Amino acid sequence: MGRFFALSLALPAIYKSKTRNKTRMKIRPDFGFWIAAMLVATSIAYLLAVNNLSTQGYEIKRLENTLAQAKAERDRLEIEAASRKAIQSMDLEIKTLNLVPSKNMKYLPKQGFSYK
Repeated sequence: MGRFFALSLALPAIYKSKTRNKTRMKIRPDFGFWIAAMLVATSIAYLLAVNNLSTQGYEIKRLENTLAQAKAERDRLEIEAASRKAIQSMDLEIKTLNLVPSKNMKYLPKQGFSYK
């Protein structure tokens, strides 16, 4: 068996297959390099996207807080405007009806069955 193996080493077909392997080996590192480069590029793109989304999340939270403060301020101003309108309208009604303020007020004493 050793003799057949020794004879097969000198065959030209084996040398051709070795040259094929060398060319294939030359292609594989380039392919691996491109896969690694694509992996790095994809990782960087992913990190940038995640960073952008987290920054937008903080911005949204800040804007929501600003919106809540603006709504609270609007509600407070609406209540204040309504109370001022009520006082102003009462002053106008008092002037148009020629009402005078009462000075000596006397209240009825609490007596009777309805107060018990």
